[in-house]
Amino acid sequence: MLAHVSAVGETLGQKSDKLRNAKPGPQFSKARKQKVTKLLEQVEILLEVRNTVVHAPMKLVRMDNATEAVFVNPKCLLAGKRMGLLLDHEEILKLTREVARLAQELIAPVPPSPASSPPPPSRGAAADP
Repeated sequence: MLAHVSAVGETLGQKSDKLRNAKPGPQFSKARKQKVTKLLEQVEILLEVRNTVVHAPMKLVRMDNATEAVFVNPKCLLAGKRMGLLLDHEEILKLTREVARLAQELIAPVPPSPASSPPPPSRGAAADP
């Protein structure tokens, strides 16, 4: 399913919207659609953090004998806000692991529907010669 979502020049948000709005069908079951929709809710939270990290300059600050990265999204500055995202090394690693987990769940193969699988052979049925 994700292969149908990927397009050159689209932002991650646009790809996410396209996947969210995809209709269930033979290759995208209702159950899979529900699972993907729940995963996309988690992705949306990470997209906000991602946008700040990607579009903001990083500054390192020392606080309480620890070095932390500070990101201030230029969008926030234009809106008159002076809010930044402060992440230490462990938080960056945690975000990385969460992104990897969500990506794996989104691309995980979908098991075939029991309705599309042939029934198992009945007991005592003759085998092919």
